[in-house]
Amino acid sequence: MILPTLIITLFGEILPQVVCSNYGLLIGSRTRYLTIFFMVLFCPISYPISKFLDKAVGVEGRDVYDRKTLRVLISMQRDLIKDHAKKRMVESKMMDVDTTDLVLAAIDFPEKIVMSVMTPIDKIFMLSDMSVINNSLLKTIAAKGRTRIPIYKGKDRETVFFKKMIVAVLNMKDLLPFCQSTKLKVGTVAQLWQRSSQFRFALG
Repeated sequence: MILPTLIITLFGEILPQVVCSNYGLLIGSRTRYLTIFFMVLFCPISYPISKFLDKAVGVEGRDVYDRKTLRVLISMQRDLIKDHAKKRMVESKMMDVDTTDLVLAAIDFPEKIVMSVMTPIDKIFMLSDMSVINNSLLKTIAAKGRTRIPIYKGKDRETVFFKKMIVAVLNMKDLLPFCQSTKLKVGTVAQLWQRSSQFRFALG
């Protein structure tokens, strides 16, 4: 009994896993017709047996995770990746951390409210349409790290919300042709590109 078990384990488990781990797709592609042949050949036997087992034992269930369980599993995966990256200093693993963070954010998205993702208008970084594009302004914009900046009309920021004075949204890539100090104003650049002027506000 020991020898047949060893042979079955060696040729039925170990060797197929070793070979198919590297050449699984190639072997599957080359043997697909042989696989289909045996499926058709043994179908009169295997199909009735499978139906009988489904009736007697029940259909094999699938593991279905709810949102909370899935979030816990992904969080555990992220923590393992971070620990692995710290111990071995594997920089390529950091992309996996970013991916897990993105997935976690997508899972939490249906439960988020508008207040949690929007910034109060008094804390938003905005520019006046009268601001002149120079090195100082470009450094300030770069330090804020924003890709889109609201532009308000005039110099008085306090009246922006009540008088609806936001006239445009400046995209950072719009400033690429003006990476050096110029005498152009922000409002001129915003009008040059003619971006969409539709805005969304949430009242709290």
